[in-house]
Amino acid sequence: MTRKLLAGDVLLERFEVIEPLGKGGMGAVYAVRDRQRDDRQLALKVLSHNTPDSLRRFKREFASVSRLEHPSIVGMDS
Repeated sequence: MTRKLLAGDVLLERFEVIEPLGKGGMGAVYAVRDRQRDDRQLALKVLSHNTPDSLRRFKREFASVSRLEHPSIVGMDS
């Protein structure tokens, strides 16, 4: 299980945590600032478990959500 991230924490020397947005069964979502993309604000999901099953579930979720298109839904990037 991963630790809770705090505002100011930096992941992968790139994503600076702004605030937590929510938590679910697969992990937590954080508002982050992408320091390599002109401080662009993103939502970043961090998986709580590093297992083949959780990674498979996340990839399936990503594939499903990335196909959605609607003006009220933001795009996804990997």
